[in-house]
Amino acid sequence: MSLSPPHHKETEKVRNRFTARKIATGIILCVIAAVACGIFSQVALWQASLAIEQRQHVKAEHWLTVSAWTWPRSGEWYYLQSILLRRSSQFEELQDSLKAAFAGGWNVADLERQQTLALAQSDQFAEVSDQWSHLFQNAGSDGPEICKAFVNYSLSRFQIAEASSIIDAWKRDFPDDAEAWFVEGRILIVLQRWADAEGVLQESLRRNPQHQGALNDYSTSLMKQLKFSEAAKSLEQLRSLNPDSAETAAALAHCFIQMGSIEQAQSVLNNAMQKHPENSALLAENGRLQLAMGNLADAVSCLQRAVEQQPENTELRYSLAQSLRSSGNELESQKHFQLVDEGTKALMQLARLINEVVENPQNTELRFKVASLTWKWKSRKDGEAWLRSVLDYDPENKEAHAMLAEHYASTERPELAELHRKKANGI
Repeated sequence: MSLSPPHHKETEKVRNRFTARKIATGIILCVIAAVACGIFSQVALWQASLAIEQRQHVKAEHWLTVSAWTWPRSGEWYYLQSILLRRSSQFEELQDSLKAAFAGGWNVADLERQQTLALAQSDQFAEVSDQWSHLFQNAGSDGPEICKAFVNYSLSRFQIAEASSIIDAWKRDFPDDAEAWFVEGRILIVLQRWADAEGVLQESLRRNPQHQGALNDYSTSLMKQLKFSEAAKSLEQLRSLNPDSAETAAALAHCFIQMGSIEQAQSVLNNAMQKHPENSALLAENGRLQLAMGNLADAVSCLQRAVEQQPENTELRYSLAQSLRSSGNELESQKHFQLVDEGTKALMQLARLINEVVENPQNTELRFKVASLTWKWKSRKDGEAWLRSVLDYDPENKEAHAMLAEHYASTERPELAELHRKKANGI
């Protein structure tokens, strides 16, 4: 039997104590690190929340990223992310974020509010119509999104006075928000006040030079004033931001045609029509271009296809009538010229009538007249919105129901057509 020397036992005890101390120290350091990470994550979330309230969205995204590096994502983290996703109109990603926030135990009322705001921002107005007052009373830093959604809702029903009523407060509360000026410009365009719209949209672009909606509407206001050279510059900038837009290409080609820059117009149209061969706006401008170049058969073909898609467009029909006359088809051209004459007279009334509706928004007889003229001679889509605005003030208006029934039948929506047909007949 062998015995270990006493000093060996002492050495082993010392070693064990030292190891125990190292383990304890490691545990303590891990606990301290975990607590520190947790505290830092909470600080990062607080900073993100503060940045969201100040509408500093890039800064908020930074702090959310920092928080995710230091601690597992919590219900609060996903809730704050959902606000950023909604404000940037990323609605599909928003749904996943809201579900994760709910799973993380976040307040249900807060999540429901985000869902309601998302519905408003995505133009699902039927789901929001009775909640506008509550949204405005609790707007907070979501004011710009709520204001824009309400204006879109009002304009979708051509309730112009209601849309205009919030603009001044919006600009006062958020003076650097380009969106407020853009929305005011949209209202002025609806009212066909082109010069006023030009000035207001310049203010929007001064605040955000890359605002695509403002660039588009600014170009429209210039074109309506026959300022084609200025409009072309704005459209070139817009096309650099959204090169695949058929509508932008068509508008730019229109400017070039009006300026006599035929080769530039041809280049723009050739490139765009490779991607969008049946787009009505491109067909219209290509038809006008072919007419200017003397290619009459091509002009008639393009313009006929465009008119089939937009039979209410008087300017388009006039171009078709011109091309038919130039190609020797006088009889057919006269039919179109007759419709153009009728439509031009109707459109001359329209601006005056719209202004009268603004002054007397509850006059449904006047509103229906605007609706019917718009639907027949300007835009089926806008005409539908005007007709729906009649029903907002007079839900049983049989004339509006009858015309909506006709509209939905022509656009192959039989269920809606039947619904309005029954209401028109008092069933």
